[in-house]
Amino acid sequence: MMKFLHAIALIILSALLCSLIFSLTTFQREQTFIALEGNSLYTENSHYFHGDFSDIEPALDASSHHYVAYQSLDNADLSRAIYSSNIEDVKFPLYSGRAIEQNDQHVALAGASVHTLHRDGRDVIDIDGVEFTVIGRLGRSADSRLSPIALLYDQSFFMAEGSSPIIIDGPAIQDLPNDQAAALEPRQDTRLERRTHADLITPAVTALTLVSLCLGSAICGVLTASAIRQRNKIGRLVGDSMWTTLTRSVLSVTAIYAAGCALSSIPRVPSFIRHDIDPDSFLLLGGSYILAMTVTISQSAMSLKHKA
Repeated sequence: MMKFLHAIALIILSALLCSLIFSLTTFQREQTFIALEGNSLYTENSHYFHGDFSDIEPALDASSHHYVAYQSLDNADLSRAIYSSNIEDVKFPLYSGRAIEQNDQHVALAGASVHTLHRDGRDVIDIDGVEFTVIGRLGRSADSRLSPIALLYDQSFFMAEGSSPIIIDGPAIQDLPNDQAAALEPRQDTRLERRTHADLITPAVTALTLVSLCLGSAICGVLTASAIRQRNKIGRLVGDSMWTTLTRSVLSVTAIYAAGCALSSIPRVPSFIRHDIDPDSFLLLGGSYILAMTVTISQSAMSLKHKA
């Protein structure tokens, strides 16, 4: 058994690594939301499409990446119909409420200054007699630049004849066949902030954090191997097989990471309940765990081989 204080130190180290991962993904998400706010929710992938949405929808749906289609409902582009077959992958900054889910119908995301009606305990937006329930409030705060914007989730807007040009946004555009990609017109907008095109802060912070994460994971692996080295030596003397020794190494790293993640997740319980944790966090966590486990196993194997 590794010493109690040694185990506590390793758990704290793994908790710091987990916190570093959650902080990185939160930072990246906030940077994305800041850019979306500054650019009225559009990205550099936004293009005009002049034609029937049904002509291009199958190709967009076939992409492994997400997209969102916008249909302006007023000249100021403040009220927009939106649609996506994978709407749950499209992230908008919200300061309250929830995001749109695939099975939702006649729902809306609205900024704080959008005029709404109160019906049966819910806020609604009335468009030509059709009511859209407001389920979320756009923006990182109530005084966001998105406060006058309303997004109405309804595919029927895109089926209307003679409607205004559709704006398609998202990385799925890059997967379109050449003939359909040629039908798109890049959306030129001088209001787009420069951070959309050249954000040097996020890559630098990400690179520095990933380097720190790799070093921390490797150190955690080395310290774990050191903590169980004496137990492994005793085990070999009493006849433990190499597989037993390696299993002990794997279980030690697993226990340390499980305890560290549980410790670092306590302040984030509300985010877990809201499903507000970026999936990339779990990918990075898995990578850190695998690196630490690999180092622990290799160190343990080398130590026993040297002893033999």
